[in-house]
Amino acid sequence: MFLVNLAQVHYRAFRYRTTLGLYLSAAEIARKAGAWDDLARVHTALSSIYLEFSDANSALLAIQSAMRACARFANAADTATATLLLEVTLQAATVFSELGRWRESEELYEDGIERARAMDAHSREAWAWDKLGVSRLKR
Repeated sequence: MFLVNLAQVHYRAFRYRTTLGLYLSAAEIARKAGAWDDLARVHTALSSIYLEFSDANSALLAIQSAMRACARFANAADTATATLLLEVTLQAATVFSELGRWRESEELYEDGIERARAMDAHSREAWAWDKLGVSRLKR
């Protein structure tokens, strides 16, 4: 988590190459440690950064890695896990929308809306509705 926080500092200082290197190092450490929740967080962040640089294909690879990591702990019922699964779901929906994969995107946004509703995460639910609407307008 130290490397993730350090990556965020470098990101805010516009040091993108360093940011990506730190995230990739954090991902490798999490993978080796079997810290699947941390690995999912790191890959979700990487996916978001790749999208910011209009690299949707790399964003897709990163979010697919996050989804695979989530599959290893998806049965956990705690709030932190539910929040992480929500964030991964919404990021995946965003990536698919950017790639023009409308059906998958909309299914993931709808899943995210239901997850947010179940958690009483009203701001995340509203955000997901907004993004679903944008996705439908693009389509």
